[in-house]
Amino acid sequence: EDAGYFGYVVHDDNGMPTDILRHESGQNFNRGLDGLSPLHSGMCTQDQTTTMVENLMDENHHWTSCGLSTVDRSAAYYRQDGYWNGAVWMPHQWFFWKSLIGLGYMDEAYAIAERALDVWKREVDASYNCFEHFIVETGRGAGWHQFGGLSAPVLNWFTAYHQPGQITFGWDVWPNAIRVADDQTSLQAELTMSPTSDRPTGIIVSLAAGKTYHATWQDMPLTYNERLPGTLELCLPAEAGTGILAIRS
Repeated sequence: EDAGYFGYVVHDDNGMPTDILRHESGQNFNRGLDGLSPLHSGMCTQDQTTTMVENLMDENHHWTSCGLSTVDRSAAYYRQDGYWNGAVWMPHQWFFWKSLIGLGYMDEAYAIAERALDVWKREVDASYNCFEHFIVETGRGAGWHQFGGLSAPVLNWFTAYHQPGQITFGWDVWPNAIRVADDQTSLQAELTMSPTSDRPTGIIVSLAAGKTYHATWQDMPLTYNERLPGTLELCLPAEAGTGILAIRS
């Protein structure tokens, strides 16, 4: 609670927990994306979720000019020259993006995706390389320069927000069936939400730009935010169960 992160448990010789793992400074030694990863599981209380999302998106902690630092920049053990510590990795940002959508934090999710796309484009334009990670202090790519597999999260972000005919959601939604019109002006999806969900969950639907859309869940009207032309952000109610999401122009 004092750090706003989960920690590793330290045990005594009899196997009994005594404390969390701490740095020599006394700080929680898990003040990084590892310590925030319980967000992916849906196990956190609302207070824990709020605190961890604040740490994630705070410029004094993880949020930087090139994305999410793997380690809290206010931690005593943060480094500027580390392979993991002091760097931004696209795959790990993708997991938090996915979780934030599921938790309904649509502004924060878009901020991660938009910045990642900008950083990736800037580096590829400059070097034509697919680097492993990016250095916080410079914003430039580093590590192995032909790590093409790490471009998959970038392609997923681009697809979610910029490619018509796509639907994207968090961890607690299962698509049973999806139908998209050939001209990408309508979508119908049968979705099942986890019965353990206790808050609205976000959905991103990208359709043809230049249209006015009407969205319903189980024939009940849904409001949405048009993040980009044709890209709609909606939230389904908690405990929605199985139902039909329909969007038409």
